[in-house]
Amino acid sequence: MVSADRLKLVAGVGPLQLLFGIDELQEVLAAGELEWLPDGEAIRLRGAEVPVRDPESLFGVPAAAAFAARHLLVFRDPDRPWGLLVDDIVGVFPAESFILRDVPALLRKPGQSYRQIAVHQGRVLICCDSERLAARRSAP
Repeated sequence: MVSADRLKLVAGVGPLQLLFGIDELQEVLAAGELEWLPDGEAIRLRGAEVPVRDPESLFGVPAAAAFAARHLLVFRDPDRPWGLLVDDIVGVFPAESFILRDVPALLRKPGQSYRQIAVHQGRVLICCDSERLAARRSAP
C-alpha cells in the first residue's frame, strides 16, 4: 500500500489541471450537497464555518458558480480548514508518475500561487501547495 504522502490528486478547473498532495486534503465533497451560508463564500461543515475560494481568485480562470462546480476540496489548515471549488476530480496517482519542473522565469509573476509545474500523461499541471494558497487566500 502507498502512503498518503506519496499520492497526488489531480483536479480540473476550467482548462487547468491542478496537482495537490493527498496529505494536504481533509476531504473531498460533492459541491451540490453542501450547506452554503447566505454570502455564498463559505459552507457549514459539521457545525463549523469553512471559507470557500473560487478558482478565479487564485488562478485567474473563470469563476465556477458556487452551485455549478462539482466538487469542493477541503484543505487541512492549522488555523481552520478552507475549501476550493473544482470542476472535476481526474484521479489519484503515485507521486513518482509526475515529472516536476520549476515554472520558467518568463512565466513567473509576483504573488503567483504556484512555483512548479508537473507533466503527467502528456499534460501540464499546476503544482499547488495548500499552505501557499492559504496565505494567498487570507491576503486582500
